Amino acid sequence: GLQDNGSHGGPNTNAAGRSIRFEDWRSVGGGDGMYNEVDPNNSNIIYNESQFGPLRRLDMSTGDSRSIRMSDPDREYRYNWCAPILISPHNTDMIYHAANKVFRSAFRGEQWEVISPDLTTADSTKIVGTGNIQHCTITTMDESPIVPGLLWVGTDDGNVQMTKDSGEEWILVGDNITGNPHYWVTRVTASPHDAGTAFVTFSGLRRDDFGAYVWKTTDYGETWTSIAGNLPDESINVIRQDRKNPDLLFVGTDKQVHVTFDGGRMWYPLRNNMPYVAVHDLKMSPLQEVTPDFLARDFHLCDIESVVQWDRYANNATASTNWAGENAPTGVAINFFLKDDVEDFLPEGRCGRRHHPDLPGRAPDQGDRGRHHRRSQHRDLEHDRPGP
Repeated sequence: GLQDNGSHGGPNTNAAGRSIRFEDWRSVGGGDGMYNEVDPNNSNIIYNESQFGPLRRLDMSTGDSRSIRMSDPDREYRYNWCAPILISPHNTDMIYHAANKVFRSAFRGEQWEVISPDLTTADSTKIVGTGNIQHCTITTMDESPIVPGLLWVGTDDGNVQMTKDSGEEWILVGDNITGNPHYWVTRVTASPHDAGTAFVTFSGLRRDDFGAYVWKTTDYGETWTSIAGNLPDESINVIRQDRKNPDLLFVGTDKQVHVTFDGGRMWYPLRNNMPYVAVHDLKMSPLQEVTPDFLARDFHLCDIESVVQWDRYANNATASTNWAGENAPTGVAINFFLKDDVEDFLPEGRCGRRHHPDLPGRAPDQGDRGRHHRRSQHRDLEHDRPGP
């Protein structure tokens, strides 16, 4: 989604083998581009949103696009500028949308039902907001991937709410957070490992408070523990828990990404060569295998994931002057860990090493040769391409 320029979709790699070009992208929605959710069972179905809740369902295979927004003839609902959309992990035909209340559709937005009361503070002094922005709206929601109907909701006025029964009863669990700043809730995330576990992040950016606010509950919100640890003063936008390793967490802030391998006691920056930029969503990586036992080994070969070998086909015509995005590497990525330092080498330019200076295990002040994390990338040997 782009400010004032709609939403666009493009490939994460080019099957023809060339770079990703401007022509590979296509428009999927208008207005101010906001959330775009793809049906995990049918990648042609996209739920697309623009500012303040207009919601459409797009079929990429036919081009059919239709409005599926909840009917609101009396304008009783207050939508956030980026109103959250959620596809149920238990039934991909079921989708959720939120304003100041939560809506549920049993089939792809064809019909809707309201499943909550107003979950915000509904503070009359804040609702009007300032300028073109209204207040007291839902900003984030998630459904437990373990228990259907176990929903978590966060609002822009600091509320955190939870229901165990698909909205029959909602519980205000945010008041159980010791030190709750009642700021904008940027993300509430249900754990993929335990039904009672969830994470919540707040941002005080709009009040000139740049502290790192992140909490964890393991008892359905009855009690919360701060896991901010040694995070720097950077407003947090998102938190993700790895689906394989429950102690592996990532947060995206207004500057960069941080990772913890011990559930939040110690955090490490993961910026590498990434520019300082706001991070609002995250996917997982081979770091999911990192444990204290992993770091104690002399050598560890990470799991090798299957990849697709694409058939090459004719390229479309492109402009003589163009933008070229980075393509996925050719071949299979093999990740490994070496505890002890070795001499770097590039045999015939076919493989290489990448270093990460900030992970645990680095000996201090040793420079590049003291960095213990190594990553090798197989290359297409037929064309004898140089390593990274």
